Amino acid sequence: MAVNGLSGQHTNNVPLWIDNKPVQSKKTFPVFNSTTQKEVWTASSASVEIAREAVDSASKAFQSWTHTHPTDRRRIFFKAAELFRSRADEIIETMVQETNCPRQWAAAINVHLGVEFLEEFASLATTCSMGSLPTTESENRLALVFKEPYGVVLGIAPWNAAFILALRAVTPPIICGNTAVLKASELCPKTHNIIGQVFRDAGLPSGVLNIIQHSREDAAEVVNALIAHPAVRKINFTGSTAVGRIIAQQAGRHLKPVLLELGGKASCIILEDADLVKAAKAVVMGGFLHHGQTCMATERVIVMRPVAEKFLEILKKEAQAFVAGNAVSIDGAKRTESLVQAAVDQGAHLEFGHVSRLNASLQPTILSGVTKDMALFHDESFGPTLTLTTVDTVDEAVALANDTGYGLSTSIFSQNIPRALKCARRMETGACHINSMTIHDEPCLPHGGSKQSGFGRFGAQWGMDEFLQVKTITILDEGNRNRGPALPAILGHEGSGVVEQAGSEVKHVAVGDHVLLSFSYCGSCVPCRRGNVAYCRKGPHFNFGGSRLDGSKPFSLNGTEINSSYFGQSSFAARSIVRGVCAVKVPPNVPLDILCCLGCGIQTGAGTVLNLLKPFVGASVAVFGVGSVGLAAIMAAANFTPATKVIAIDIVDSRLQLATELGATHTINSTGKDVVAMIKDVTNGEGVDCALDATGNVAVIESMIAAAANNGTVATVGGAPRGKFVNIEAAAWIGRNVSYVGSCQGSSFPREFLPILVDFWSQGRFPIDRLVTKYPYTEINQAIADMHHGKCIKPVLVWE
Repeated sequence: MAVNGLSGQHTNNVPLWIDNKPVQSKKTFPVFNSTTQKEVWTASSASVEIAREAVDSASKAFQSWTHTHPTDRRRIFFKAAELFRSRADEIIETMVQETNCPRQWAAAINVHLGVEFLEEFASLATTCSMGSLPTTESENRLALVFKEPYGVVLGIAPWNAAFILALRAVTPPIICGNTAVLKASELCPKTHNIIGQVFRDAGLPSGVLNIIQHSREDAAEVVNALIAHPAVRKINFTGSTAVGRIIAQQAGRHLKPVLLELGGKASCIILEDADLVKAAKAVVMGGFLHHGQTCMATERVIVMRPVAEKFLEILKKEAQAFVAGNAVSIDGAKRTESLVQAAVDQGAHLEFGHVSRLNASLQPTILSGVTKDMALFHDESFGPTLTLTTVDTVDEAVALANDTGYGLSTSIFSQNIPRALKCARRMETGACHINSMTIHDEPCLPHGGSKQSGFGRFGAQWGMDEFLQVKTITILDEGNRNRGPALPAILGHEGSGVVEQAGSEVKHVAVGDHVLLSFSYCGSCVPCRRGNVAYCRKGPHFNFGGSRLDGSKPFSLNGTEINSSYFGQSSFAARSIVRGVCAVKVPPNVPLDILCCLGCGIQTGAGTVLNLLKPFVGASVAVFGVGSVGLAAIMAAANFTPATKVIAIDIVDSRLQLATELGATHTINSTGKDVVAMIKDVTNGEGVDCALDATGNVAVIESMIAAAANNGTVATVGGAPRGKFVNIEAAAWIGRNVSYVGSCQGSSFPREFLPILVDFWSQGRFPIDRLVTKYPYTEINQAIADMHHGKCIKPVLVWE
C-alpha cells in the first residue's frame, strides 16, 4: 500500500504494521527504560494520514475476512498460539526492556496466560456467532436472530500488561469476523509489533490486523482521527478512567459503541473468621505485584476490629519479604509518591515502609488513618501502597468498600462461605473474589467493571458478544410453503417400530410387522410413476407440511393442535401415525434400534453411490465429508462396486480413521491442504471418476468438481444454504464432459432399496452399527450436542 509520510528502513526502529508489512514513518520517537533512563530503541510515529490509511486497509480486508469460515479463523489463531509460545523468550525480553516489569510478570501473567486466553478465544470461533430462533406471536411468522460482526474495531491497549491486554483488544473482534486496528502504547511499541508479525506468520490475511503507534504529543490528534473514521464501528479501550472518559466522549460524538475497562480502587475485606495468614499473603500480592500497576490491584484493606491488630502484624511480615519491582515511568512513580506523602502530611500513619523513591522504584507502604478528605482515599494510586481501615460490622465494611467512584474488583476473606457470598452480592464491582486476591482473571470468565471502572465485558462468550451485533430477520409465510412445521411440532424423519394398527388401504404391511420408516411421497406425479419417488413434485408438502393430507392434525398439546406428520411419520415419539408409503417391512429378527437410521442419511450415501454414480471396474471414488452419509457411501463403494480406489476427505482425523476401517483406501485431511492436487496425485493425475459431496459447502463442491476426471460424475447430497451458487468455468466444463448432479435420498425407492441394505447388514458387509450411538429419549438434547461436537456420528433415540 502507499502510505503517506513514509521513508526507508531505520536501524533499531520499531515500525508500524500495515497490510502485514513493517512500514517506517519519517517521524520517530524514543522509547526509554524507566530504571536506566536509557533509550532502548526508537519507534515510527503514525500521522493522522497514516492512521486513516491503516483503517482503510482494515476496512478493505473486512469485505473478505467476514466471509471466512469460523474453522479457518480458529485454525489461524491456534497456529498463532503455537508461534507465540515459540517466541516466548523474545516477547518476555522485549517487555522487560520496554516496561521495566519483573520477568515473572512478563512470562506467567502476560505470555503464558495470554496464550491461554488466545486459545480460549479461538475455541469459541465456531460457536460465538450462534443465533437463535425466538418464539413469535404468530405460527406463520418465523424469527431468526443472527450475530454479525461490526466491521473495523479500534483496540487501544495499555502498557502495564502489554502483551496480554493487546491480544485481548484485537483477537476476539477478529475471531468474530471483524478486522482490527491496534493503537499500540508508545511505551511498549515493540511488544505490540511482535503480535502483528506472529499473526501474519500464522496465516492472518493482509489488512485484517494493522498496528500503529504515535508519539505522546500526537496522541489526541491521531486517536480522534481513528475514532472519527467512518469505517471504525466499535472501540475498545483499556486504561485510566481519565483517558477512558475522553475516549467515550469522542465516540459519543459519532454515536459509536465503546467497551471500556478503566481504573480501580479495589478493596479487600477481612472478616473476623478469616485465615489471616492466607489473607495477608493475598493482600500483599494483590497490592504490590508489578509495583501496584494493575487496575485490579488491592488498595484498601478493611479489617474487622477483633482481628485488626493481629492481621496488621502478619501483613507487615509478609510485606517485608515482597519485592515490588519498578514503575514503568518516573512520572507514574512521582504521582504515587505525591499521593502517599500528601496523606501522611494530612495525618495518615505509616504502618510499614516510608515515602521513598529511587528513579521509578517506590518502597511499598501500608498506611492507616486515611480519611475521606485525603486524595489517597478516593484516587487510584497505581503504585505499591495499601491503606488499612478497621470497622466493627459487616455493613460498615461493605459501605466503605462501595464508597468509591470505581467498581472493578473486590475480595473477601472468610471461612463462612455463605456469609461471604451474601457480602459479595452487595459489592458494587464487576467481580468479587472470595478467599483470593483482587487480581484475578481467567479465559473462561467475564471481566469488566461498573461505575467509573467502565462498562462492557472482556472474556469468554461475554467478551465475544461485545464484538457482534444482533440482527433480527422475520419471515411471514401465510401459505406455509416449503418449510418445516411451525413449533411446537413432533419432529423425526427416520425411525423403526412394530405396526400396532393398519389402515384399510394399507396392503403391504400388517399388524405385528417390523418396519423401518423413510420419507413420504404422493405416488401419482410423473417422477413417482417413473419410480423416482425421491423427487416427488409434492414432496415438500408431504414431508414438511405439518399436517395430514386432508389438513388435519392428529396430535394436540394442552388442547391445541400441533404440527406433526414430519416426513409423513414424526418419529420422535413412542407411538406415531405414519403414512403407509413411509413404512418398509423388514424381517422380525433384525435389530430395529440399529437399522432405524437407514431411512434417510445412510440411504442417501449408499444410494447415491449404487443408484446414481455406479462406479465402473477400476474406477476411483471420492467422498467429501465422512459423517453418516459419507461413511455409508464409503462402505457402499468399497463393498458393493468394482471401484479400486475409495478416497475419504474430511477435517476430523478420527472420522478418517473410521473411514479407513470401513473400506477407504486413501484418506485426506483437507485442513489447509490443496485437496484437488492431492486427489490428482492419488489418481495418477487423472482426477476422480466418481465423487460425492456430503458437506453442502460451496467451496468443497467447487473443489470436488475441479478434482473430477474427464467424463466423471460428481453428486451433491449435502444441503447447501439457499442463495449460494457454484461457480463453473463454462469452457473447461464443455471439454471435460463432467456430469454434476444432485441426489436426494440416494435416488432410492425405499420399499425396494432398504431391504437390500438390511440384507447387506445381515451379511456383515454393511456395518452401520459402527456409526450408531444410542441415547435414551430423555437425553435428546445431549444427543444433538454430541453430534454437533463430533462425539458421535449417528445418534439413535431409544424409547424403552
